[in-house]
Amino acid sequence: MASKPAFALLEAFGSPSWFRDAFNWEQDDIYKWMEKASNGEEGGAATKDPEIQKLLAETLKNLKLVALPNGAEYKNPRAPPDSHFYRKLNPKFTAPRPVGAKFDVREWTLSHRGQDAKTRSCPWWNPYDLLGHFLSLLGPAPQTANRNTFFLPLTAVYARWCSCIAGHKPDDFAWTDPARNGAGDWPFMYQCTWRSDGHKTNPRKWFFLGASTGGDDWKRDVVGPWKYAVQRQRFNMMMANLRMTLLPPRAFQDRTAPEQNGGSGATWGNCAETYPFVFSVFPQKPQNSNLYGLALSKNFMRSRKLTAYDEYRGKGTWNFVIAPCRNCSALLSTAGANEAFFARTYEWDDAPEKPKSLLESAEPVAVVKEAAAKLASATKEAAKLVSGPASSSTAGTKTNKVV
Repeated sequence: MASKPAFALLEAFGSPSWFRDAFNWEQDDIYKWMEKASNGEEGGAATKDPEIQKLLAETLKNLKLVALPNGAEYKNPRAPPDSHFYRKLNPKFTAPRPVGAKFDVREWTLSHRGQDAKTRSCPWWNPYDLLGHFLSLLGPAPQTANRNTFFLPLTAVYARWCSCIAGHKPDDFAWTDPARNGAGDWPFMYQCTWRSDGHKTNPRKWFFLGASTGGDDWKRDVVGPWKYAVQRQRFNMMMANLRMTLLPPRAFQDRTAPEQNGGSGATWGNCAETYPFVFSVFPQKPQNSNLYGLALSKNFMRSRKLTAYDEYRGKGTWNFVIAPCRNCSALLSTAGANEAFFARTYEWDDAPEKPKSLLESAEPVAVVKEAAAKLASATKEAAKLVSGPASSSTAGTKTNKVV
């Protein structure tokens, strides 16, 4: 069989090579590009619109307040320890009997303009979600965009940028970077949801990016049930802003999430899909039949030698695409979406195979070490899982995602 031609990623945000270039940017590069996008110097056609520029600038301003290296709210001296959440002290959290968590979540209400130039407002408080909002404002993608040529590389770049602006690598990632020394592990999952607008003369695809909950060390002996408070706030945000009722009001406190019953323990509203679903799910089931999505595990960033986006089937980034968890599967079903469009292997057959010349030139020792690391991680995390199909809810290289 003849080999496939060289694989080309689509142009993004005004640059033919944006995905491959932006994949390796560090913190300073990212912030500089975001500043330029906010005033129309970079970022493609969307950034020429004064309204979009205003939304981008406001999003970036708030993101920096809770991000590395020295965001004023991240290092808020009135609310220690450091946290990537916009927060304030809970006045009831006092000795000898503190009530609730040490902090209350604070919010910025920001607007997003998406399909049909419709503007919607939503609360935000975390740099990972704010970055997803920023990049999503730069849409839409061309109608020819698909998982391989646009949305998977976009999600990979988003995840790489998240690793630069907040948090720190997991302890079992065998490398160090003094510049990435924020609070808490990175989010376990990163997600992109998209749909075609069906325009008759100029159809395009609108997307939204999001990450699972992350950005704090959650030391209960210091901050009390702070993680629970954040999770509850995300659930409340989702319920208040979804355009379609997907859950009963008491779903969070009643612990009805499938993953809380014999699964990963993930609560409603804390998956990486949370903000993407808020902005992508429409009010009527038939409107959601053309929703598409993918979820990507942070484990694709496990190797410090990762210096280029790897688009090959079964290799690199593709190896860490994860199917929806049971929580997200339930939401997709209720919304009327086709879960096959979110499957781990959707458009797998269209991904290029790695050229034989590259396979033969790979250093054997490096390959063996990488395989051993993946096996060790998978073995360790498999012990945490219950039987069931691979999904995006529990930590693991090819199973579920922690959200």
